[in-house]
Amino acid sequence: MRREADISRPDAESHCSLGRSADSQPLTCPVCEIRHERTRMHRGKSVLVIDDDPFMCELLATLLTSEGLTVRTATSVAQGVALLQQEPVDLIITDLTGPLHEVSLDELRPLRAVSPAPIIVLTGRVAALQVPTSEVQVAAVLLKPFDVDDLLAEVRASLDPQPA
Repeated sequence: MRREADISRPDAESHCSLGRSADSQPLTCPVCEIRHERTRMHRGKSVLVIDDDPFMCELLATLLTSEGLTVRTATSVAQGVALLQQEPVDLIITDLTGPLHEVSLDELRPLRAVSPAPIIVLTGRVAALQVPTSEVQVAAVLLKPFDVDDLLAEVRASLDPQPA
């Protein structure tokens, strides 16, 4: 599934209207301006979301599309690998879906084999937070339920890395 944000109009995402300025320019609130800038900054960037729960895929796709990102979804790592072989992405967000007693990042190796994109792992397993992430170059691990602002901050950091 693929989604793209409609940001053709500068005020397409505005949540409020403040009228017009003296020179007839539309006024927008600072919150809207920040959101538009973020949306413009991420335009053209793509994300692959992998989760065995189709509802979670849809939820994340809706959230990320509202940020101006193009989103593709998969319900398995194998399906995600197939999508990556067709078209590269700028970021991968995935759930760890293996057996509960085998918390490891091994299931990410097939993704890393076909894509250098940063990977953000979402998991409901506390043990996953103790697994070394340097081997497969994971950008972040977030524990479910996660805060949407934390996820968006990690997405921004992964898509727009600051020079060291």
